[in-house]
Amino acid sequence: MGKLLGRADTGLTMAFTRYRDSDSAFYNVALSAYEAYNVAHIADYAIPATEVGATGVYEAVDPTPTVAGSFEFINLLGVTMTLGDIQDGVWGGGHVDIIEPIGTEWISADSLSNEATQKITDIFHRRTMENVEASSYGDTLNVHSLYGFIQQAQKFSATPTEWTIKKTDGSDLGVLTLTVSAGDSLIRGVS
Repeated sequence: MGKLLGRADTGLTMAFTRYRDSDSAFYNVALSAYEAYNVAHIADYAIPATEVGATGVYEAVDPTPTVAGSFEFINLLGVTMTLGDIQDGVWGGGHVDIIEPIGTEWISADSLSNEATQKITDIFHRRTMENVEASSYGDTLNVHSLYGFIQQAQKFSATPTEWTIKKTDGSDLGVLTLTVSAGDSLIRGVS
């Protein structure tokens, strides 16, 4: 859940109001829904704010953090919010922007700057094999991947006919068959 934050003098009775961008509707706490402005429901538009210690920082849980819109931070002069509070007690406000997750269809070679591409490449090249093993992304770990190729250089054991590639913990990743010529100790192939 998102939070609404505001700053005011300490010890005040503060509240937030929340508006939806798409239709300027007010959030009604009693209904747990947005509605067209209704002067009879002003008290229900107050989202109570709690002061953090005696800091003058007030917070409230945003009841609709996935809804783009605005909020106002209001000093309540009484127990419930009134039209006068909305007209005269506003201490500030802000906007709730919704950041959509980036889907793979949004990324293209043209959309990445040179600097971003270099950072991604640096992170990729510095990634440890332990992190690759711990990740659930991508294909199953095997000797025929870039990870497997790196492990071939880092951890392995060999017999005259088999090359056993190891994971970082020493367990077997896979086995490659070595081909040697009769009477010759040179490896002639790996499969």
